[in-house]
Amino acid sequence: MANAALSDVADKTFDYIIVGGGTAGLTLAATLSQDPSISVVVLEAGEPNLDDPNILLLGQCGYTFGDPKYDWEYKTVPQQYSSERRITWNRGKGLGGTSGLNFCNWTLPSAQDVDAIEKLGNPGWNWEEFEKYAHRIEKFQEPTPEKMLKYLYTYTKDSHGHNGAIKTSFPAGISVTLEIPFLQAMNSIGIPFTDAHGGEPLGVFVCPVTMDPTTHTRSYAANSYYVPNRNRQNLKVLTGAHVAKVLFSDDETAEDLIATGVEFFFGNDTSIRQVVYANREVVLCAGTIISPQLLELSGIGRKEVLEAIGVQLKLELPGVGENLQDHQITNVNYQLDDQFADETWDQMRDPVFAAEQRRLQIKGEGFHCWGNVSLAYLPFSTVNSEEANVFFTKAASNVQKQLASPHAFPGLAEQLELQLQTLRDPQVSDVEFICLPGAGYYSLQGIQPGKKHLAIFTLLEHPFSRGSVHCKTSDPLQPPDIDPRIFENDTDLDIIVEQIKFVRKLVDVEPLKSVVKREIDPGPERQSDEEIREFIKLTHGSTWHACGSCSMLPHGKNGVVDPNLKVYGTRNLRVADLSIIPLEPLGHTQSIAYIVGMKAADILLAERNQN
Repeated sequence: MANAALSDVADKTFDYIIVGGGTAGLTLAATLSQDPSISVVVLEAGEPNLDDPNILLLGQCGYTFGDPKYDWEYKTVPQQYSSERRITWNRGKGLGGTSGLNFCNWTLPSAQDVDAIEKLGNPGWNWEEFEKYAHRIEKFQEPTPEKMLKYLYTYTKDSHGHNGAIKTSFPAGISVTLEIPFLQAMNSIGIPFTDAHGGEPLGVFVCPVTMDPTTHTRSYAANSYYVPNRNRQNLKVLTGAHVAKVLFSDDETAEDLIATGVEFFFGNDTSIRQVVYANREVVLCAGTIISPQLLELSGIGRKEVLEAIGVQLKLELPGVGENLQDHQITNVNYQLDDQFADETWDQMRDPVFAAEQRRLQIKGEGFHCWGNVSLAYLPFSTVNSEEANVFFTKAASNVQKQLASPHAFPGLAEQLELQLQTLRDPQVSDVEFICLPGAGYYSLQGIQPGKKHLAIFTLLEHPFSRGSVHCKTSDPLQPPDIDPRIFENDTDLDIIVEQIKFVRKLVDVEPLKSVVKREIDPGPERQSDEEIREFIKLTHGSTWHACGSCSMLPHGKNGVVDPNLKVYGTRNLRVADLSIIPLEPLGHTQSIAYIVGMKAADILLAERNQN
């Protein structure tokens, strides 16, 4: 259970109000409340969901998607460049946020990606600082030499943290008949094995997961940052608290807006707006979708958006809800030979098999101790070396078209130029592949029950397209309009086309070639680039890594927060979640959310000590 009742919070005053008990929010709360003289309250709209096997067991990853107890399950508006599809954006609901919903992959972006944040006008947001925070957060369990040899695990001790709260470890095993052939096939065409956590993630590797190696269960924000600290008298966490808006002082002589508290609904009672007050700061940790919504509901944002929903404009800040980016994913699906004997994730659909996996988990064995962990990060030039220069020229042309479009905004040219540099650089990874021993989730043909499959996922890592998320009503219980404008810049779609073509070549390489019977998706009937493009538009989904909607950028370049995470034009309102990241980085973003939460705490504590 959460440790606060409504009476502990309503009409009370705390030093810091944290809106959102997710990945960043709980990290921030735990770090701030280490000082017993600081009072902290966390408001989380979802339920506690503690000690829940649907969250804790890694083999359940994806099972909570679409369940309203665990998932907000947002939908985009129809996407013009994706056959008018509405794409589902799953988001964690409850303590721990999406760290309790995700697939547990623990990766770090490239040093170049992180340094790009600093180049855009954010001193101190660089790889050197980022790596220090990553090490403070992680507690990595080194694998045994036997497992390293058997499963081709690679790591560098100095690239990991060893004393943090988030436990990471390699999975108990991977498929020796499917994933290892994938790794070996990659290696045989010149792709090196890599650790992928030292700032230069280029190569093929098995990814550690956020799994406690002792209990073989998920390590996430709720059981790592909240549960060990819930008895602190200065920390209150209230679940079922849906924040409606930030309140500001009526002092008209103040140069900047002063946040005084927040209004929130509690439980199912939407007739009463409860209030809690802030003595020092209000910090929004509600995520890329909801943090900009709360700013707009509070009167901060684009004038035309607020006028349309009937909210009084308190502070015009055009960048709120803009610069939205997200990774995109689809897969190539293969059916295996009927004589293939080894286990695949397909069998988890069988209740008898699934029950056996639950029993094995207790011993640290089976699918609940595995994961989607066989990855490759590659430069684009590796994917299509022969036509790379032609591709780069076309990508530069597409950027010029984008900058001439009505959606272009101040500072966008600098962002896109950094992305073009990454795309062209043969030493910097720009695309991702994941091998899954089982059927992929993106299919037009459908998956035949009783068969076994292999899927190779293709992930777009640095999307050029930019979208927005804005309120469509003044009702805080209604989700905002999410319009990522996926594939508006055609280069994004072209990159995934080249990835699929690369996968087809890879599967023709031994030892992978021997295990595959036939391609299901996109299917042998789709060979031309245009046919592959149509398949992508009809199947792709979100990887749930969206960022940018409250970008940390200079004020004049559509920034929402400064490098200290303070909302421009306010004295004590901050944002600390993935929405502040101005450029989508390589890889899986949960580590970044933890880092933003911890760095936010350090910023607040330093300013408090100065004052």
